[in-house]
Amino acid sequence: MKYIKLFILGLLVYSCDNISEVLEQSDDINVILLETTSLPIGNPGDTISFKVLATTNDIIKRVELTEKSHDFQPLGGKIRYEIVDTISVDENGYFNRDVRSIVVNYPIVLTDVTIGDTLSMRFTFTTDKGVRSSVKAQAKVGNYIYNSVKMIVGGHPLTATGGRFYSATHHKPYTEDFYQSKKDSIDVVVFSFQDGPSDYKIRFMSPGSSRTQDQIDGMMNAVLLNYDYNTMLNTKFIKVDLPWMRIGDEEIRQLDFSNATDVIDVAPDDRIGFMTQDGRKGVILGLELIGFKIPLQTKIQKIPEF
Repeated sequence: MKYIKLFILGLLVYSCDNISEVLEQSDDINVILLETTSLPIGNPGDTISFKVLATTNDIIKRVELTEKSHDFQPLGGKIRYEIVDTISVDENGYFNRDVRSIVVNYPIVLTDVTIGDTLSMRFTFTTDKGVRSSVKAQAKVGNYIYNSVKMIVGGHPLTATGGRFYSATHHKPYTEDFYQSKKDSIDVVVFSFQDGPSDYKIRFMSPGSSRTQDQIDGMMNAVLLNYDYNTMLNTKFIKVDLPWMRIGDEEIRQLDFSNATDVIDVAPDDRIGFMTQDGRKGVILGLELIGFKIPLQTKIQKIPEF
């Protein structure tokens, strides 16, 4: 058991960014979060888990929630006690058998929370000698959802243009064959166009733009598409200068669409801000077009913030 505890603590020291900020000790019991110092983020309605490790040379008799920032509702039957086998706690938090090391995996559903809230729960452990030690687990309520998708955005090279339809809100690409049934969710029409003998570039267009109508009317299969921009959603676009990894809730919230356009050309590694018709903001990272395929990464608000 001693070597197991040393191994676990060694891994934690290696994986945590700054262990001194999450570790609280007493003489006889150590309690640590199984997280880095950056706060985990969940969206309203999501399920997240707090994980806490307690270890001692004595016996851990009890775990309690001694502080909560919100009225969390635990998922019945989903709380797990790891490292040890066949262990449970009674309604007062007492373990059914002696343990010296344990991980508590405590999931909660983010209900009755507000975007921007910092959530916290304090886990307090007690040994058989009455020594108590605790640590506060925290998380932040965010609003953006990350998604990654690979789209085919061109047709035969001789046609110079081809198009595909992308739903940033549903995180799915739709081909021309099925776009009619997805009109209420298509936020971006993605085209490739030829700029030189072999240089193909990408253009994002608002589905509800007359310029998108003109683009599609020039395609070889325009008659089959039966496209009517008046029945499609409107999306606004801007260029974003921030590095992709620095773009989070606050950066998305502050995007300014007062000078936005309904059509925008996209170079590799461009960050394109967009606002959907229902007011959700987001950013698309357009990577390099390879063989008429473009990997898209998207960060979009789960709900509009007006």
